[in-house]
Amino acid sequence: MTDTFVNPYEGDEDFQYLALDRKKLMEEAPPFDAKTSCWIPDEKDGYLKANIKSTKGEEVTVILEEKLEVSILLSTSDDK
Repeated sequence: MTDTFVNPYEGDEDFQYLALDRKKLMEEAPPFDAKTSCWIPDEKDGYLKANIKSTKGEEVTVILEEKLEVSILLSTSDDK
């Protein structure tokens, strides 16, 4: 028994559309920084992806993907 994996579809030209090249996938993925990336609530779309620009007390300034800068006030679950 060998440890080498033999691809039974190696000669099939359509196999390229079924297989994932993980290295290529990681190269194409946008960079993600868990310390600065966040989601902010939006009435129309539910949530919008944003990057934290700065924080000052309870106020957080974020930049949306559309390059729009927004300041939001943090709240706890007790605030209603």
